[in-house]
Amino acid sequence: MKIRKTLLIAAIMLISFIFTTESATTNRVNTPAVLTNVVNPVKIALVSDVHINRGTNQARYMANYEKVIEQVNRENVDVVIISGDLTEDGTPSEYSDFRSLTKKFKSTVYFIPGNHDIGNKKIGGKKGEINFNRLAGYQIYFGKTWFSTTVGNVKIIGANSCLMGSGMKKETEMWKFLEKEMPRKPKLPIVFVTHHPLYEKNIEEKGGEYWNVEPAERFRLIGLFQQSGVVAALSGHLHRPLTNQYNNVLYYTTHPVSFGLPQGKQKPGWTLVTVSKNGIELKPFFIEPSK
Repeated sequence: MKIRKTLLIAAIMLISFIFTTESATTNRVNTPAVLTNVVNPVKIALVSDVHINRGTNQARYMANYEKVIEQVNRENVDVVIISGDLTEDGTPSEYSDFRSLTKKFKSTVYFIPGNHDIGNKKIGGKKGEINFNRLAGYQIYFGKTWFSTTVGNVKIIGANSCLMGSGMKKETEMWKFLEKEMPRKPKLPIVFVTHHPLYEKNIEEKGGEYWNVEPAERFRLIGLFQQSGVVAALSGHLHRPLTNQYNNVLYYTTHPVSFGLPQGKQKPGWTLVTVSKNGIELKPFFIEPSK
């Protein structure tokens, strides 16, 4: 009985170590029933927190990004998803630099904004919050701040977490889009992407914090997740990896491209997310940060 229990735990977690030049570790988790609809594995490059800028860190962050692009291109992924903080300050020159570098990916790229691009989520009149001008500035360059695409037998939806709870007209438009794209009785598994993780330590943790999605919007999303077959909620923002699981949904935050937190203790990098009928496989890749 003890041996059978051990084998069951191993089958669920299936953690294996693979030694490569990038010191990557593969971790396979999560096997909800809707994944049986995935005929062929879908390889997603999850990239975040690029922080392209023209300040003192310009050369370093650009070099980090180019290293990540080279690694991603070697893996022949099906799609690249960048989960926000494309730039440091959301200026036209930074957007132009980001666009030029991003063209070097061989695969199709989708991205959403982060708080450094369009402003922080609204939590009570603090400085640097999202506003019309910053949002419009982003949209002039890149269009809508959310997306939906289907890759193989996997649907990928990106949402603007900075907009959530803002009360702006665009927020209403986004929620209507999400409700349409996340119907009941799903045919395909959904991978959902935001800049902010929904939560860090506890699904019921308080709002008013910099790092998470506010509770009202968090539980609204969770309701949509449960009805629509979301298998994973991917994010960035923390500048460190984080893995949680709630109601059979994997919550995963990837390593950043620019710099890790605490600084000097987290290597920059990205994560290869493979979705198959057997589960979701997470394989982090790391780079040596440029100086």
